[in-house]
Amino acid sequence: MIIKMSDEKVYRSYTVLTSPKNWAAFKIDAKVELIARGHWQIVSGNKCRPQQPSYLSSSSIKHTTLQASASISLTNEQQDWDDHNGQALAILLPRLGKKYRVQYATVTSASALWEALCNQHETPMRRFDLVLELARLTLAGCNNDINVYSSKFLCLRGEQILVNGYDHRENNFTEAQLVMLYISGLQSNPRWEPFVLNFMQNETLPSLEMVVCLSREEQRFRSKQKRLAKRRA
Repeated sequence: MIIKMSDEKVYRSYTVLTSPKNWAAFKIDAKVELIARGHWQIVSGNKCRPQQPSYLSSSSIKHTTLQASASISLTNEQQDWDDHNGQALAILLPRLGKKYRVQYATVTSASALWEALCNQHETPMRRFDLVLELARLTLAGCNNDINVYSSKFLCLRGEQILVNGYDHRENNFTEAQLVMLYISGLQSNPRWEPFVLNFMQNETLPSLEMVVCLSREEQRFRSKQKRLAKRRA
C-alpha cells in the first residue's frame, strides 16, 4: 500500500484477513492505521453521524438566518463524517480476503463493518476454539520445530487475550496453566523428555516467556551438537 506523507511515498504492507486464525493480527494492524488516520472515533462508534436537531425543523423558529446558519454547519459536519467514514472503509475493505469482501459487499458504514467483524470473530464459540487450539497444539504437529511451535503457541495466546478483551483475566489460562500446556506439547516428542522433566521437578514454574526462550536455546544447542557430530564423523 502507498501512503502519502509530506509529499513522500511510503510503502507499507498490511495484514489481509483471510480466516479467524489471523484476526488478531488484522485487528491490531487495522486499528493502528485507523487511529493514525484519525478515523477510529467513527469506526469504534463513539462518533455518530450528526443528525438534524428537532428545533431546526420546528415551525416556531422565527430567526430564519440562525436556522440557515445552523443548517449549513450541520451539513458541513455531516460531510466531514461521511469523508472519514469513506476513508475508513477504504482502509478496511482492501484488508479483507475474498470471502469477507463478498460477505460484506453491501456494508456502507465503517462502524457497522467493524462491529460485524468483531461479532464474527470474538464470540464465545471462538473463545472456546482458541482454548482447544492451545490445548491441542504439539511440537510433533509442528514438524518438531521448536521455533514454529513456540511462535504458534504465543500467537494463539495473544489472540485469546485480544478476543476475550477486558474479560481476559477470567477467560484465559493462568500463567502456570500456560506453562504446563506448553511443556505438555513438548512431550509429543520423546527426545524432549529430559527437558520436560527438568521443569516438572521444580516446585515453582518459570514464566511462559522464560520457558519459550529456554526451549529455543535448547533447540539451538542440539542443532549445534548435531553439526559438530557430523564434522567429526
